[in-house]
Amino acid sequence: MLSSSSLSAAPGEAATCDVRIRNNGSVVDQFTVSVVGDAGEWATIAPSTVSLFPGAEGVVTVAFVPPRASSTPTGEVPFGIRVESKEDAEGSVVEEGTLTVGAFTEVHAELVPRTSRGKRRARHELAFDNRGNGRVNAVLTGSDPGGDVRIAFAPPGLAADPGTAVFSTVRVSARKRFLRGPAQTRPFTVVAEPEGGMPIALEGTFVQEPVLPRWLPRAIAALLLLAALLGGLWFALLQPEIESAAKDAVEDELAAPENRPALTPATATGSAGSSGGAESSGGAAAVRSTGTNIDGRLFLNAPGSTAFAVPDGRVLGLTDIVLQNPGGNTGTLSVQRDGTVLLVVALENFRDLDYHFVTPIVFSAGQKLELVATCSSPACTPGLYFSGVMTEQ
Repeated sequence: MLSSSSLSAAPGEAATCDVRIRNNGSVVDQFTVSVVGDAGEWATIAPSTVSLFPGAEGVVTVAFVPPRASSTPTGEVPFGIRVESKEDAEGSVVEEGTLTVGAFTEVHAELVPRTSRGKRRARHELAFDNRGNGRVNAVLTGSDPGGDVRIAFAPPGLAADPGTAVFSTVRVSARKRFLRGPAQTRPFTVVAEPEGGMPIALEGTFVQEPVLPRWLPRAIAALLLLAALLGGLWFALLQPEIESAAKDAVEDELAAPENRPALTPATATGSAGSSGGAESSGGAAAVRSTGTNIDGRLFLNAPGSTAFAVPDGRVLGLTDIVLQNPGGNTGTLSVQRDGTVLLVVALENFRDLDYHFVTPIVFSAGQKLELVATCSSPACTPGLYFSGVMTEQ
């Protein structure tokens, strides 16, 4: 006979009952006690066997301890206590009862990672682990002490069955951005509050970085320094070499004797007055022709003008001119076509100056290419080197 047929216990705790056994036989008998049913694996019996004289009684204690595990079911679990006689096997009996197993709550939560980095936002994962034996619902909330970030959850609530883990994405976003400077630490707190349980607070940190990376100003400064070094190299070494090579090539061309055979020049006038014919005290003109190509030089010894006239029946297409001011004179120098000014430059602005025309300047038969100088001193020695194509009219 059972002292109680209805027992209750929480997982990890014990529920006990006594079994009273009476020997109704005529001989000494040994009785064995066992528990049948789903609750049998949770039971302990003390003692498990008793020997009784005829008419004597004994008591056996049965203790049920359901394990504290998520796999332990809640609710009523039936059981039976069987008493077997060694001398009278057919006289064995079974007493039935129920064990009501209660629920227990054990939850854990973790924020992964605890620290994140980003310019404006970052993402964490909240893992909610239900280690109890009943379904648990939890609500998620977040806060930060400085009011610098917003915290959002997807989903904002969790439901975890026994022995399972569920997850929610935690999005942390800064309320304001900043362009440059050191990274700023934004601490925040996430709370998982299970129904009927104690809230679980998790601390996290969002390290907000500037929009402009810290290495960018140094990289810009390095690029500017490199550009300055390259510019200095150009002006100090390369440009003078290029200009010197160009001047040497022009001077070699003009100084070559074969470049100065006399053709019939136009009459030139200078500050000392015209002497008539092909020359003047102001200067002279010389050209040479190589087939259809022609080049020549006009030069002055004093303020005034000198010219080259296109022969009859010919047309000159002027493609290149080089102006020279070897004496460093001041004043103006103009290039004209039959008195029409094509180009005017200040002598003090150059020593050598070249022009190249994609479309040639055309001089018809009899028209003059004139070099006119107005100088501030009598010693005026500018010159003009020209080249082009001479064709039949």
